[in-house]
Amino acid sequence: MSSNSTTCQISIRGTFERRWTDYLGEMLLDMNVQEGQVCTTTFSGHLPDLAAFIGMLNLFANQGISVTACEYRQNGPLDMEESAGPLSMLDQRP
Repeated sequence: MSSNSTTCQISIRGTFERRWTDYLGEMLLDMNVQEGQVCTTTFSGHLPDLAAFIGMLNLFANQGISVTACEYRQNGPLDMEESAGPLSMLDQRP
């Protein structure tokens, strides 16, 4: 699956420490500031696959960061080889 076929967005409560930015790849950061304080930080962009998205969610969870919203969207059709694998195994008869 190519990185251009998926987009994701994850919002967390508060700020994100710069030392973890290497894990984000080319994600864009948008900080919502109210009364001079960061309320939420939203990461958006492309990730290679669903595993990378879940890895980001795990990173936040392991750091005790509250995820307030998340979305993972595949923009193109599913790869037939990937989706046909388990189904073809179910269709096989002894």
